[in-house]
Order: sequence, then structure tokens, then C-alpha cells
Amino acid sequence: MRISQGRSDDGDSRILPLINIVFLLLIFFLVTGALTAADPFRTTPPHSIAQTEARKDAIVILLGSSGQIAFDGRVMDEAGLKNAIGTYLASEGAGAEGQPPAVHLKADADVSGTRLVSMLNLLRDAGLERLNLLAVQKQE
Repeated sequence: MRISQGRSDDGDSRILPLINIVFLLLIFFLVTGALTAADPFRTTPPHSIAQTEARKDAIVILLGSSGQIAFDGRVMDEAGLKNAIGTYLASEGAGAEGQPPAVHLKADADVSGTRLVSMLNLLRDAGLERLNLLAVQKQE
């Protein structure tokens, strides 16, 4: 005669709650994680010893080593950039607390100085009064 001890305990019944928790955590991190769009082309900014952080809500202008230009993730030429800056400034007006809207220029470290100065002149002619140059913190 066999005596049943109730429910048999196999390994699958103990691991199912763990699998459920792992999947719930995965879904949680996928939903709450901040997804950012990738840059249209690769830039390696120069190194800096400054400790300040860049504003997260700013528009980023990319200047690639071979002359590519991107404004807020869209690749364009100089004339398109000038028009986009004018449109952006007209729509944004004064930013938070009466300050002009934040714009960052992320130029590749291999961009020549004359190319960078010509880009700065183009942005000034487009009406941009304030600009931050992005750099990577120097590791010591």
C-alpha cells in the first residue's frame, strides 16, 4: 500500500515565480528607461577639464569630421541649418526664466579650427546668440 504525501514537489513549480519576476522587471525597465535617438553620424568631441554638465533639454548641432552637419538628429546642409536655427529661435523665443534657448554644438575633435569658426559665424548669422561647445571630460 502506498501513502500519498500530498503534492509532489518538482523543480518547475519552484522556478516559475522567479521567471515571472524577472520578466516583470524586464518590462518595467524597458518602459521606464529613457530612450534617446542615436546621432546620425559618429562624432568624438575633444577633451575638457571642465566639471559642468550639459543641459539635457538643449538642441544639439553635430559637426562631423568630414563636414557633415546635423540639427536635432536631422542631417542637412549649411543653408538648411541656417533656416532650421531661424525657425527654432522664432518658435522657442526666450527659454526658461527669460534666457535664450539652449543650443549645444558637438564638433568632432578632428574638425579644423577654421571649419569650426566658419560654423560659429554661420550660427551667429542665423540669429543664435548663445551656444555651448560640448567636450568629453578628461580622464586622469
